[in-house]
Order: sequence, then C-alpha cells, then structure tokens
Amino acid sequence: MSKNMRCFFVFGGNMEVCDNKQTLVLEDRKKLVIDGIINVECFNDDYLELESNSGRIEIEGSSLKIQELRQDTGKILITGDISGVFYRDNKMQRKHFGKIFK
Repeated sequence: MSKNMRCFFVFGGNMEVCDNKQTLVLEDRKKLVIDGIINVECFNDDYLELESNSGRIEIEGSSLKIQELRQDTGKILITGDISGVFYRDNKMQRKHFGKIFK
C-alpha cells in the first residue's frame, strides 16, 4: 500500500443485506462490477479494499478508479488495469482468485 492511501467509511452505519449472494463481473481486466458492497475501506490508484456481504475483497492493479458506487444496491464499478481480485477470510489469509491474471 502506498503512503497516499485514502481510507474512509462510505455508507454510514446500517445497510441491510438480504442474503450473501454476490456477483462479480470482470471484463477484459479493465472493468469490474461487484454487488453486495457494504463499505470501501481504502483505495488508491493501485489498490482497493472493500467490505462485502461475502467478506473482505482486495483489488490490485494500476490506474484504478471508482466510476460508480450505489449505496442503495451496494454495487460498485471499478475501471483500470486490474491484475488481481482476492477474497480474505477471517484469518486474513489471501484466497487466490485473481493471481491467474499475471
């Protein structure tokens, strides 16, 4: 993580989640849409950390930008050069979902 990391709480206190289903769509490693997002923990141009109804998600890449963030649906649209998407469990161990993008 870089020293220019911006961390903040996005949605406020109470966002109800109906179920733990989550959709993640990655198009050409340039556009990523995820639903079920509860909070944006940290982000900069090459790293995002999200809290979702399925756990913590880390996104790595370059020139990353949050293009859209919908509080009512918990949907986020991220663009840039995406090199990895990782889910973390409670023990904070990386579950490899995105290292196939080397």
